[in-house]
Amino acid sequence: MLKICHLRGPKEYWLKKIKGKYPIINEWAKLKNFNFLEYRKKIRNIVISSIRRSEEYNVICYNDSELQALLPRIKNNENILFHSQDDDDIYVGGNVTSNLQEGIYHTPYVVFNEHLAQKLHNNKEFEITTPQLYKRKRNKHGSCNMIIQSKYEYIKPLIIDISLKSFYTRNKIRQFIKTVPLQQTDINDIINIELKSFFSLTYLKKKQRIYKNTNNLNEVMTQLFTQEYDNIMSIKIKNVKEWEELKSVYKEFKNKVLM
Repeated sequence: MLKICHLRGPKEYWLKKIKGKYPIINEWAKLKNFNFLEYRKKIRNIVISSIRRSEEYNVICYNDSELQALLPRIKNNENILFHSQDDDDIYVGGNVTSNLQEGIYHTPYVVFNEHLAQKLHNNKEFEITTPQLYKRKRNKHGSCNMIIQSKYEYIKPLIIDISLKSFYTRNKIRQFIKTVPLQQTDINDIINIELKSFFSLTYLKKKQRIYKNTNNLNEVMTQLFTQEYDNIMSIKIKNVKEWEELKSVYKEFKNKVLM
């Protein structure tokens, strides 16, 4: 069986996307003389490493273009397993895909953000596991926490659509899974941890709306990063090796920008 993991986005999309669209981080980068994309790429590399380490997939498509190039080589009657995710979500599978039958599987949607970090601190939970994170799941079908196993011909239109515009297919995925004759199952295994963090472009876009008119940019951005740095460094996810690698990126950034 062909097992495919796809990282959403055009080739090197994040190198192009940040130009001019994130003035708060661009202006701070000029002020403090750092390259934000250098650190963004380090996070991406950690995510890629987590997928490879799982050994669950025999094909990893690192962008939409690679998925587009792969699809014409797949026969209609070939059985495939397909998972698509963002390049800033730490993959924590490892055995999730091993015993799946034909169908659509929704794994717990687990997001690590400032709100979860605050809850963990309030409860004095500084050392946790992914099963403990699972208790804080949110049900969200048709997103990056979905796995499909099927003959290619049944899901071909959806996979082609994902390959062409992967950032804009959530509604189409939801419509598709309502009509396709494949059994849907919610499973307990976490497949990834979505990071809404300082190095997430989605997160920065949200913060930009708050801070776009600030006159004390360095003070605001320093406070924003330092608060998250303290949260990340104080929490240990015991069975996620990549969490410690993530901490090293935060430490490197702090030493470069704030020291």
